[in-house]
Amino acid sequence: MSSIWEPIPPISGSGPVPTYGPTSARPTVVPYLYFEYFDTTINQPVFATQLSGAPIVWVNSAGVAV
Repeated sequence: MSSIWEPIPPISGSGPVPTYGPTSARPTVVPYLYFEYFDTTINQPVFATQLSGAPIVWVNSAGVAV
């Protein structure tokens, strides 16, 4: 049994949505409003402020677009 905890990604209509990774891999469609994605490029969590669009607006915990 592994002692490393891995989160289970949420599932959207098209399959699992990644919950972490580089800025370039941020999801383009998210399953719910304020979906959290840990951006490993900037080393902080970001949140989707809309469900879909071109592009989705991502903000940090202070509400600043990143």
